[in-house]
Amino acid sequence: MNDNLKVLIVDDEPINLDILEEMLEESYQTCIAQSGEEALQKVDKFLPDLVLLDVMMPGLNGYETCIRLRKNPNLGSTNIVMVSAKAGKEDIKKGIQSGADEYVVKPFEEDTLLEIIERYA
Repeated sequence: MNDNLKVLIVDDEPINLDILEEMLEESYQTCIAQSGEEALQKVDKFLPDLVLLDVMMPGLNGYETCIRLRKNPNLGSTNIVMVSAKAGKEDIKKGIQSGADEYVVKPFEEDTLLEIIERYA
């Protein structure tokens, strides 16, 4: 684990934010955002190494948020993992085409997600 790794958690569901933050807060620096818009506002100050990004959010969805994050010159080395209940092949393909490095389907196994996060630590 790398407690210097900064992880931005983006999800519109408070329970999902709680689960992910609790899972990560002891080993990583975390910041939460409840929308794509809020994530875009926080990234330049927080400068995450990794973004865990939900897809289905009101307003700016995860795909569009990912595209916008990729255009931010301050986030050149930031990895993005989409974490979504949308499990279809086209959903996953769209996530990767939007700029995500990985796509994890909810509900996820905690160990599996932690392994993916460790790849970027």
